Amino acid sequence: QAFRLAPVFQAPCFGRMRTIAATLAGALGIDTLLNEWPMLMTHDAASGYLLSELDPVYLWTVTQPRDSKALSKQLQCGARAFDLRPQVDGSGKLVFHHGSVKIEQDADKALQEIVTFANANPAEEDLIVIHSSACSGTNCTGLMSEALARAGIPVEEDCGVVAKLTVSEAAAKGKLAGGGHVLTVTDCVDENYDSQLACWGTDGSAELAAPSLAATCAAAGVLLSEPPTLKELVACGEALRHPNELANTLSGSYYSCWTNSSTKQFPTQRLLDSLKGVSAKGPQNGRLWQLQSIWQETPESVVLGVAHFSSLLKDEEHSTINAMMKGLIDEGKTFEKINFFEVNNICDGGPELLASLRAHAARRASQSVLV
Repeated sequence: QAFRLAPVFQAPCFGRMRTIAATLAGALGIDTLLNEWPMLMTHDAASGYLLSELDPVYLWTVTQPRDSKALSKQLQCGARAFDLRPQVDGSGKLVFHHGSVKIEQDADKALQEIVTFANANPAEEDLIVIHSSACSGTNCTGLMSEALARAGIPVEEDCGVVAKLTVSEAAAKGKLAGGGHVLTVTDCVDENYDSQLACWGTDGSAELAAPSLAATCAAAGVLLSEPPTLKELVACGEALRHPNELANTLSGSYYSCWTNSSTKQFPTQRLLDSLKGVSAKGPQNGRLWQLQSIWQETPESVVLGVAHFSSLLKDEEHSTINAMMKGLIDEGKTFEKINFFEVNNICDGGPELLASLRAHAARRASQSVLV
């Protein structure tokens, strides 16, 4: 049912939420720096355009709900910031990518989805920020600039300027001709990426020691390149699904973030500890910054996840990470500061997360006034 939500803040069930959000944004004040404004961000946003559920490689590429209008869907579910990774394909067309996987979605059409939503949601608190990064292919940066210009979406590339922008000033910079606010930044975001924060793995403790991944896959009949390709890792995971294969090679020697796992405490606590540390530091040199509330992909996590018929979307769902983060944000003790709160599978609790982030902003604003 979450995937059939009507547009956020337009359907009756979201009317009161919009009023609350506007009030909270007003309480925060126009002088709040953009790098202190909590925004719900979608990780590898364009991956939602990969509609096939039959390609096993896509299961470990897709981070957001599949939809022919993926960015519209994510905005409806609460996204106000996008992690977009453009790529120029062999024909010179600007599309997107997630790592080595090409996403054949026309960039002009994707950007127009953002513009359409912004036009219909013109309040300053609904400012949308696009982080365009990892641009790949011949003249990718130039083609992305041209696409943004065609869409009428402003770009700010000066990180010194971005560091000083308030929410209101950023909204003014990103004002669209048809109403609403969208601003694109490029190299002004600290991603705070930590490759260790995976849902599945074998590095949890001495008791969870396991043979090397290459040896494990070889025993299952799959030889890995160095570094291994995603296709090879998926093939290894599928081979380990066969009767007794996983038990013979890894039984009792790996952890999982799923709520029904006896080993979930290790990956969950490791993720929380990392996020707490990043949150406590806050913005560095005025840069925008991410709290990556996601399970990272490692070769081991892909193999083990595939062996358990999982995917990036299922890992979020079965670990209930989005719901857990909402509870921690509401509690008000775990995250001292928040800027881009990046998630997978945004339609699993996204509107509620957005409301919690704005309540967090209001609490911080009231504390500042009291001080």
